[in-house]
Amino acid sequence: MDDLKDFVEKISQIKQIEADLWSFLKSNKHQKLKEEHTKLKQFIVELNNEIRLIDSKRTSFAKQNNALSKKLIRYLSELEMLLANQHDQLKNIEAHNPEEIANILNGKKEGKNISETSQKIIAIEQIICQHLKIHDS
Repeated sequence: MDDLKDFVEKISQIKQIEADLWSFLKSNKHQKLKEEHTKLKQFIVELNNEIRLIDSKRTSFAKQNNALSKKLIRYLSELEMLLANQHDQLKNIEAHNPEEIANILNGKKEGKNISETSQKIIAIEQIICQHLKIHDS
């Protein structure tokens, strides 16, 4: 018997909810709800587009950053090899002639105006400047 009373009470609650819902729908308040829902959907679409744009920029930045890092590592490795080579040449000079040492350090032994070491240092400096420009923008 109690089960039947609970069942009847639940049906009454459902009928009341249905009556409240119809009352709400007839009152034009649902129009305001639809408008707010539309605004929310539009906001979500705009937010999603902004997130995609930010992700695209982040991906582009990561690619640029990665390329610059690889180039920087390559130049630093080359500079390290050049310095090691110069060090070996200096150690092997029998007649510790200061002029010959200066020629090795300045790259004049190969007939260059600017040493390969200086060129590498300038290239590294340029890469670091590029790297900093990417981070600033």
